[in-house]
Formats: sequence, C-alpha cells, structure tokens
Amino acid sequence: IILDADHTISPTHIQAHVDLHLSNPFPVLSTGPRLEYANPDCTGPVNFLWGHEPISMMQPSGNDPIPSWTGILVSNMAMCKQSILDLGGFDSGYDGNYGYDDIDFTYRAWLAGYFFASCFESYVIHIPHPPSLGKRDGRINQQKFQEKYNIKISYPRSASKLTRTPWHEYLSSIIQDI
Repeated sequence: IILDADHTISPTHIQAHVDLHLSNPFPVLSTGPRLEYANPDCTGPVNFLWGHEPISMMQPSGNDPIPSWTGILVSNMAMCKQSILDLGGFDSGYDGNYGYDDIDFTYRAWLAGYFFASCFESYVIHIPHPPSLGKRDGRINQQKFQEKYNIKISYPRSASKLTRTPWHEYLSSIIQDI
C-alpha cells in the first residue's frame, strides 16, 4: 500500500484493498478516494470534493475497472509486491521534483493490462497543511513524462474545477455556471 505521509487511513482501508486484490483473478492496482479534513487540526466536516480524487471512484460498478489510468489516486494505491517487480518499480529517471514518477508507474500498469479497481471503503483522509517543501514544481518531471511517452496529461474541466476547492467555493462556482 502506497500512502502519503499526511493521510489517516479509514478503519476499513487495509481490508478493502486486500478484498479488491483477492476478488480478482488477474493483476490489480487498487485505489480509493482521498477525502480531506476541513481544518489542519482534524476538526470540522470532511470535504468529499477535494482535488480530483472522486475520479478514482468513477467506474460502472465495483466489479468493473476504473475507466482510465489517469483516475488512479497514487497517494492511496495498493498492489502486490510481484506487480512492482514485474513493472520495474518507479522510474529513477525522475529527479525528485514533484510528481510524475507515480503517474509513470500507473501508465505502465495500464499498458501491461492491470485491472484498476476501487471501492469507497479504501478511503483515506488527508490532513490539510501548507506545503512542507515550499512551492511544488512538477514542470521538470512533466516534461520528462511528455518526452518519454509523447503524452500531455490534462484533466477534464469538471476535475479541474474541483482541485483543492473548498465545498462552499465549489458550490458558488456551480451556481455561477447555471
């Protein structure tokens, strides 16, 4: 199971990932939604629309795969050890700047035919905080990914509108669009 250090797992998290793997006869990369506490001290309501994480749940049913490798929430992902070995692990060519080593991994899993499974019970809750490493800049790794695969990643407008948007701001933007 791969998690970010600023996550709290749900009481059902580990078992949900295990069940996703045991219920499928083929290689699985499992995920679940990432929710967020309203406040850094873990108080207030949990925001269910933080980031693009709900895309990880857009699948026809629990038995069908997530429709796109771009929907895998890498900060809440699980796979068997053999899968990591078969896929060659994470590409060390990415230089430690923000992101894309994980996106590269899920893209290779998709190319290899992995089943991307998800369920709500495998959720995590992110603890909001200011960036601990200063401003994150993924442009260097983004360029490496684009050069390696000739793909420029972009999320649908609906996902972009949700990115780190507090619920009340998201609701206001929906009302303005109407």
